[in-house]
Amino acid sequence: MYSGEVERDIFNIVTKMSGYSSDEEESEIPKTSSVYLGYVDVDFESAEEEPTIEDSFIGGQPVWLHPESKPAADLITCKNCNKPLALVLQAFSPLDGTSYDRVIYVFSCKDDLCKRKPGSVRVIRGVSKDPKRIEEAEQQQQAELKDQLDAKLKLDNARDFLFDNNKQESNPFGASSDSNPFGGASDSNPFGSNSSGFNSLSDNPFGKKPEEPKKENFSSFASVAAKAAPPKVTPKKSTFKELPEYPGYFLYVDQEKFHKKPVVKDIKVDDSVLDFEAETSPSGGSNLSPESQAISNSLQDSVFQHFSEIVSYNPLQVLRYDLGGIPLLFSSSDEVAKKISKDLIPKPGYNLSSSRKFELQIMPKIIMDFEQDVSITSGIDWATIIVYTDVEDYIPELDENHVGYVEEWVGVQWEESLKRK
Repeated sequence: MYSGEVERDIFNIVTKMSGYSSDEEESEIPKTSSVYLGYVDVDFESAEEEPTIEDSFIGGQPVWLHPESKPAADLITCKNCNKPLALVLQAFSPLDGTSYDRVIYVFSCKDDLCKRKPGSVRVIRGVSKDPKRIEEAEQQQQAELKDQLDAKLKLDNARDFLFDNNKQESNPFGASSDSNPFGGASDSNPFGSNSSGFNSLSDNPFGKKPEEPKKENFSSFASVAAKAAPPKVTPKKSTFKELPEYPGYFLYVDQEKFHKKPVVKDIKVDDSVLDFEAETSPSGGSNLSPESQAISNSLQDSVFQHFSEIVSYNPLQVLRYDLGGIPLLFSSSDEVAKKISKDLIPKPGYNLSSSRKFELQIMPKIIMDFEQDVSITSGIDWATIIVYTDVEDYIPELDENHVGYVEEWVGVQWEESLKRK
């Protein structure tokens, strides 16, 4: 059994931990949270288009904010072996109220000797403040606003026409517009454009899913992703590979939903999962393999129990995005958990007057997608990768193409952190 199977076994346990109440109606409106979840969609080989800046995806080659503006080489190399890193995640994540491009890149070293070592997983935040693209984005926002106002005006005119042509002396609501229970004021219009719960696919905070049907919009962050993004431009395909690769997949994003209330059951893990060994130690206890011990210890951790319960609602998630929220910790016993729980996340070195806040994290299911790569011979050791970014979204310097990159804080909870001494 290689190390990556620990996460796979834990993933299987997570999906079996919770049952569902059979007396709940299927049509019940699901509860939601402020978190956006990323799910694997089509793989790059099957897709008709190359990924662009406005897409979010895992694996493959990064798409830089400008073809001639790439981050410095020392930002995308492993701090242990000095080899180039492989892209784990690229997330298109413009901020609410801004009109510039913003991308989060997560990288990892594929060298087996670098596993569990600091500097083998790194995160870069990239920003592009090209005046032309910002102007295009603002014009697009204005055009969308005008379309909304025009649609609302047409609706108001149609409503006024309807009531004016149906006025009669016997009208129980009276002839005066003031007595109209539906009113002419735009604020009272229950069907006004501002009350619409539907938006286009470009409302997806990480880029659109190819040919995905329209989805409900639940957050201003989701809508600003489209409004802050300039028209989509497909970059030229490289004729060579610059970085090692994991298998590439587009992501689609939806708000976290809790469709049914889980009924937590007693966890019973059979020998096929925990791989108990028959031998008995001199002290009378059972000997477990290291992998089994890691799982056994994790099941006694209340933080992991909470992780399992939340993930069990949406077990296929590979990404959680909740800017300014709280990360979902995998374990309570490692240094990452201590830094987060005690608010010890380091300030950005390039902006010491600022601080960092949680933005996103990568979830264990991504391992199952990446392990299709035959070059991965000894498994992947992440449990979750947690990213914190500068509160002020500051970039010290932009190049001639108005692009800048900085390294952000990343906390990796490894499978080894589950083993208690």
